[in-house]
Amino acid sequence: MLWVRRITAIILFSLGCALLFLSFPDSINWSVETPWLRMVARGVGSAFLLGGLFLLFAVYREAAARPGIPVSSVWLAVFCDTICLLGGAFFATITIDTLWVGPLGMPTMIGLEPEYLYTTPITGLHFVSVLAFLFVLPILSLWFTSLSAQRIAVDEEQVRSFGVLGVTTVKWQELKTISLRDQHSPLLGATGDFRRVQKVVDLEGEGSCITINRPSSNTRKMMILGALREHIPGGMEHLLEGLDEGW
Repeated sequence: MLWVRRITAIILFSLGCALLFLSFPDSINWSVETPWLRMVARGVGSAFLLGGLFLLFAVYREAAARPGIPVSSVWLAVFCDTICLLGGAFFATITIDTLWVGPLGMPTMIGLEPEYLYTTPITGLHFVSVLAFLFVLPILSLWFTSLSAQRIAVDEEQVRSFGVLGVTTVKWQELKTISLRDQHSPLLGATGDFRRVQKVVDLEGEGSCITINRPSSNTRKMMILGALREHIPGGMEHLLEGLDEGW
């Protein structure tokens, strides 16, 4: 899937940056005077960084080759990936240091010393960074990919959504409703507008449902609505009422 290749690219790039950052400056003490260890770290780091970039560019080419109208611009994807890459490189560096001081029992390479829990070399930042690298980064990448990689293809028979988890199809003959709703984040608060992420359009069929994210520009919104109006069967045009103003 597109998201799996994208997060793999981000993880490889992040680990590559972390290994290069930790291995190139001679000021960073590895506590093990083995000449080949730094060279291995530099070689593996370079391979991971280049492999991550190559895979990420391949993901962009694959996303651009999908049919349909892009819901978001490519610059939104670049912005989202930049956030993931910078955050991933930071958390990967501390995760490697966690493995270095934890299971291997070596002194920290980046100066993270516990201030009050002297029974363990693992600091709070070590612990949080490992969780962020293993769990938060993939979830964040999944969310960003769902926002930036969607394309909508409309023809006389069906509407197709090319999204983060594959292709979803709703045939015109199976279409029940087209509705506008607020999409909320389950991670932000319990109630109120603070949880609202965006306005989305749901096309609900008999056995499937397509959720169209809010387009990144008014031009893209009009292109999608224009395609829906052009191909929607006669007698169903009223389902599109109100989308111009509310979406």
